[in-house]
Amino acid sequence: MRPVLLLRLPSAPASAIAWLACDDGQPVARGSDALNEAAAHAGGRRIVALVPGDSVLLTRVAVPSRKPHHIRQAVPFLLEEQLAADVASLHFAIGPRTADGSVAVAVVDRALLTQWLATLVEAGLDPDVLLPEPLALPDPGANWVLAGDDTRLLLRSGPLAGCALDRDALPQLLRAALAEAAVAPASITLCGVAAAELEACGDGLPELRVSSAPDLATLLARHAADGPDPLDLRQGPFARFQERQVAWRDWRRPLLLAVCLLLLLFGQRGWQVQQLERESARLQAELAGTLQATFPDITRVVDPEAQMRQRLEQLRSAGGDDRFLELLAAAADALAEEPGWQLAGLSYQEGALRLQLRMPGFDHFERLRGRFAARTGVVAEVGSLGSVDGAVRGSVTVRGAGA
Repeated sequence: MRPVLLLRLPSAPASAIAWLACDDGQPVARGSDALNEAAAHAGGRRIVALVPGDSVLLTRVAVPSRKPHHIRQAVPFLLEEQLAADVASLHFAIGPRTADGSVAVAVVDRALLTQWLATLVEAGLDPDVLLPEPLALPDPGANWVLAGDDTRLLLRSGPLAGCALDRDALPQLLRAALAEAAVAPASITLCGVAAAELEACGDGLPELRVSSAPDLATLLARHAADGPDPLDLRQGPFARFQERQVAWRDWRRPLLLAVCLLLLLFGQRGWQVQQLERESARLQAELAGTLQATFPDITRVVDPEAQMRQRLEQLRSAGGDDRFLELLAAAADALAEEPGWQLAGLSYQEGALRLQLRMPGFDHFERLRGRFAARTGVVAEVGSLGSVDGAVRGSVTVRGAGA
């Protein structure tokens, strides 16, 4: 049996918290007010805090949905008419859904639960589990267990059912509980309760079995030491941080959408990279074509930009750059006055600048010839012209006037 530190929370938060430390089901230390002493016994022990039965409501409710998040949303509204307090002020702990479509529910005041946990944490105690006190009694199966001490009287009427009873009105309350039970128990096991206390119930009671169990606190500690925990109140916002688990079904759709979005973004980025690579290859091909059209003696293109710079440097160092630049400037001035032209190629050889042009019509070449004729220092010859794809293509050779 696992070592356990049992904390019995009071109905009034300001009251003392009784505690009991047990090893192998035997008490080793106990107290009723000094939580710092309880914290000293917490090491290596399972910490179980019990919510008093008169502060928690144990009930059942039928929920049509099987999805956990739908159940969590529906339960407060399904129980709203049975509760005197506003559901927004209450905390609902939900048990497993059974075959008949119902779930066990423990309802406790949210502010009260917050205050209990704050008191424990301040004392250095973070409970592993927070149970309704009646559910810490031994599981009676199809029967009931009635146990008490000088301060409390608890009834466990099923695996996930139970309540606290007032000892002064025990016969009447027990009769009422038996009348409301869907299935009457065959027997009731008494722990710390004398059979004589039930004489006022009269005839018709189930068989009463008196147990020789130890005091109520030790009985609770023994059965809460190893679990299983029938209905832990540490759920939702009150769950232990390190034990909170992501509900995969709740997050499956958002995660799927996020993955699809990431795949879409990566796919779009990959498509853009491919488009840029194609455009870069096209520009490189055009640059290589321009280089070979300008310098026909170049037969092998490795780096078009570097080769173009190299040839221009050679022209400058050979002293021919002035004539080339003069002819290029004259051609640029003449073409600036003519709309719709496109340069298809350019070459410079033996003092002559040869332009391969595309013009909207034959008259454009005639006007261009006239502009060159009007300039001094240069002459232009228009080569053969041809119509290609709705435009006119031809060559214009520009030379110096004395060449």
